[in-house]
Amino acid sequence: MLLEYGFKNYFSFREGAEISFKLDNNCPEHISRGEAYTPVLCVKGANAAGKTHVLRALGFLELFVTRSFARADGEHLPLKSHFDSNEPTAFYVEFMVGDHTYRYELEATETEILRETIHRTKSKRTKILERIKNEIVHMPAKQPALKSIVLRSNASVVSTLSQHKIDVLDEVADFFESIDSNVGFGGLYKERPIDEAGRLAHHSAELRKFIVDFLSRCDTGVSDIRILEVDEEDGSKGYKTLFVHQSNGKDHLVSYILESTGTVKLYKTLPTYFRALKHGGVMVNDEFDMQLHPDILPLIIDLFLDPTVNTGGGQLIFSTHDSGILDKLGRYRTYLVGKEENESFTYRLTSIPGDILRNDRPIRPAYEAGKVGGVPRL
Repeated sequence: MLLEYGFKNYFSFREGAEISFKLDNNCPEHISRGEAYTPVLCVKGANAAGKTHVLRALGFLELFVTRSFARADGEHLPLKSHFDSNEPTAFYVEFMVGDHTYRYELEATETEILRETIHRTKSKRTKILERIKNEIVHMPAKQPALKSIVLRSNASVVSTLSQHKIDVLDEVADFFESIDSNVGFGGLYKERPIDEAGRLAHHSAELRKFIVDFLSRCDTGVSDIRILEVDEEDGSKGYKTLFVHQSNGKDHLVSYILESTGTVKLYKTLPTYFRALKHGGVMVNDEFDMQLHPDILPLIIDLFLDPTVNTGGGQLIFSTHDSGILDKLGRYRTYLVGKEENESFTYRLTSIPGDILRNDRPIRPAYEAGKVGGVPRL
């Protein structure tokens, strides 16, 4: 479970940002539902304010912590400091795995890792590992094998130990591997191929039912899906999806090529939502509303807010330009991003004075009137 994360000197955030899923004691019961954290956070702001950078940080950390050993020796890290800053970029992440709370810290430049530190807390906080440049300066007493590990300037200590099959940081690796982001250094990733979604649905009746039920709720006209297993030219199996529409008492099969763009978008992404809801993890979704009607967004959010559906404890953090979502999520589950003189900053709506925003009043009117920031000055 992700508790909070932050970064400094990263893209347009020179002074940094902190994003927290934690809820304080002032949070109303109908929002917290007795929990100390929220499973959903929204990031809003004007175009070019820095929303994507807030989400990109998690995508970077997932790739860096778990897969950076695969980078060629000497290859630059996909990092960008604030314009011509010579200072390193810094990150931290706090998360829970079982009954342990971890804090992971990183300082790095494009060319080298300067420091990685990992703390673990159960009854008390303990530093379990630290590396300074390419030397491990603090290690568990029962892990003498770490002394022989050769670190690289562009590979995390977690991915390096995983490569050597040393399991001392497996819980840390598992958490970062559970982050599923649709945005990276170069922008939005390509969506999952529709045949891949078909393969997943073909092999899981539970997933298939989840997809069909959700598509039906969204008034897409789809009453069912049929997946055809076909032999590809290279000898592999392909999975072609046909969408079932009913008319005049008959079933009509529609190829994805002729299907609604929004329906195809949902079909490709619903397996990812299902996995997070079933097994946990953090979904990072930039441009959440792309190709989707605004009325569909609350339905997706409700999946994560409903503990009977979100049995795995999945979390969702997203950006959107839909202002109606503000009244859905409220002050405790919304961050705004602004920019002054090309330096970005972010703040939770709970920091806005109570005479401007109240828990029992809509937020959208105040937002659209420019009273709380996060809108373009045109």
